[in-house]
Amino acid sequence: MPALSYDVYINVTGVLYGNTCTLSTDSENINILLGRISNRQFLSVGAVSQIKTPFRIRLEECGPTFKGAKITFSGEVDDYDSRYIKTDEGGATGVAVSLLDHSNTVIPLNTATSAYGLTGDDSVDMLFYARIVATQLPVTPGSVTATATYTVEYL
Repeated sequence: MPALSYDVYINVTGVLYGNTCTLSTDSENINILLGRISNRQFLSVGAVSQIKTPFRIRLEECGPTFKGAKITFSGEVDDYDSRYIKTDEGGATGVAVSLLDHSNTVIPLNTATSAYGLTGDDSVDMLFYARIVATQLPVTPGSVTATATYTVEYL
């Protein structure tokens, strides 16, 4: 008996939504000026500068399925405290740079923040702070320069 064959087609359809956002141009390369700070503020390990400088990361044009975003800062960790960003060689010693969230809680390096934004938000304005912290004594004067990158995780 001869075998019979049939052509069968499967039609697949769907819609792909993006839950990501566009990074605001002023959030692409952020320069934070900490100002002039006396090393007399750092008389013990863990002492922080009285000045903390705010900076913002803004996400725009978020997709219709956006549910929030988390930020993870990364960079070279300080030799004495891995929560902080190591400062560049040739400047002040005994200090590192600490990043804080909007509620002044330290954000350890390589650790995601709590979520920013709400389901359906079209844009999100995330507030952070940077400040100097003593990680060893003595703290010697000099310039303070450090570099970090951030990654956005969409929920």
